Amino acid sequence: MTRPEYIRIWKDSFEFDNFSCTEIANALNELAQGYATFTNKEVSGVKKQNNPGSELKKLYNKKTDYDLNKIKLSKILVKSMMSPNTKRKIESRSIIKTLNRVEILAARNHLPTTHGLWEINQASKYLGKKRKPQIRKNGKTKLS
Repeated sequence: MTRPEYIRIWKDSFEFDNFSCTEIANALNELAQGYATFTNKEVSGVKKQNNPGSELKKLYNKKTDYDLNKIKLSKILVKSMMSPNTKRKIESRSIIKTLNRVEILAARNHLPTTHGLWEINQASKYLGKKRKPQIRKNGKTKLS
């Protein structure tokens, strides 16, 4: 859809930007299902690395001999975030601030009212390389 360098949501990673090291360690323990135990100290050490998301995968793999399933980990983290027992307010998390911003941007992003306006939007360089119009056999233009 667009160039990867145009979109960057998290400073470090989804996990470290939205959850504490304790929350991540607890989620890793739940995901590991007793095959390994993760501590707050280990996760804090990973967070200090240059690429904490990658280092978290390595730590999990080293301790469990399995690849880290980030989708399952994310589900566990989000479930804990929504829990009434969580200490941290949901409004203070980066993901909520990001979703609020997306909501505002989406509300202001009206659909084009004509096909011509749609083509102009598609030809813009806002989200990637500019598309070149192609001339169809019937003489109308189509963007590639």
